Amino acid sequence: MIKLIAIFTMLIDHIGYIFFPDVMILRMIGRLSFPLFAYGIAIGMKRTKDVKKYGFRLLILALISQLPYQLVFGTRYFNVLFTLFIGLFSLIILKANIKISIKISIIVGLTLISDLLNFEYGIYGVLLIICFYFCDNNIKLVSSVTILTLVGVIIYNYPMIQLFSILAVLIIPLQKKFDFKISKIVSYLFYPSHLILLWFIEYKF
Repeated sequence: MIKLIAIFTMLIDHIGYIFFPDVMILRMIGRLSFPLFAYGIAIGMKRTKDVKKYGFRLLILALISQLPYQLVFGTRYFNVLFTLFIGLFSLIILKANIKISIKISIIVGLTLISDLLNFEYGIYGVLLIICFYFCDNNIKLVSSVTILTLVGVIIYNYPMIQLFSILAVLIIPLQKKFDFKISKIVSYLFYPSHLILLWFIEYKF
């Protein structure tokens, strides 16, 4: 359910960015997308039977999606799947049986890499995934996501509409009431496929 909403809001956001840049409501709706994907990574970490395969699929998908991403958005940034991968890898490190000092050092290194290499959402994105993994309490979750988003707006100079992403935490409880899975093929291939389709429409028309 959450992943389906994340996909739908992402599509609305990208359509708005490419074809209707002045229709702000489309971009506002799109702000819900990334937090929901970040939440999906946190849940995936808890549910997957093989986190290595999960991470490998995510990395391969990120690599496949990079060229369509650059064609559509004309940017040198790395697409959001790289951020999700770094977030997942950070969770693996945090759950590993190693000294806390080493964990912190590696996590700091990973977040800096996401920032220096211009991964979409950067440090904010990685920390949001970690937040979703460890904050089970609703009040703690809302507070943490709000603080992270405010800091992200300040650090990365995001437009103020990024604050609408905080509303994503109101959607998450739907996971418990309407939890159903979508096809893995749809789940994994939608991102690069929709980018290719949007690029084709933009290029041809």
